Amino acid sequence: MPSRTKGERVDAVLDCRRRAKLRLIKCFGGGCGICGYNRSIRNLVFHHITPAEKMSSFGQFQSLAWRKVVAEATKCVMLCHNCHGEVHDGLITDLSGCPRLDESQIADYDPRKNGGPSGIRTHAELSLV
Repeated sequence: MPSRTKGERVDAVLDCRRRAKLRLIKCFGGGCGICGYNRSIRNLVFHHITPAEKMSSFGQFQSLAWRKVVAEATKCVMLCHNCHGEVHDGLITDLSGCPRLDESQIADYDPRKNGGPSGIRTHAELSLV
């Protein structure tokens, strides 16, 4: 098997990161826990319920081991950028109705494998709601 070019390696890393985020999105219910937004994965973020428990490097979760990503995600809810901003501005204060991470869907998942057990391969599969 010939070695991959730098561009192919970069594409493989980006694809692995995309699959990992798609899996997390699915395990949080498929969209924003407040308004249900689910059109673009770029506009979905992980908000820590208790900021003091936040791992300082979680914003760069792609470089963490998968088990650490899952452990950190259990401290979060998924929000769209608009709702996330309103939470930080104090306009939204009750996050008790937001779905938490469903760890049962992650148990055997490895984002490094091609698609993982869920077979998520395209952005279109994000529309779960």
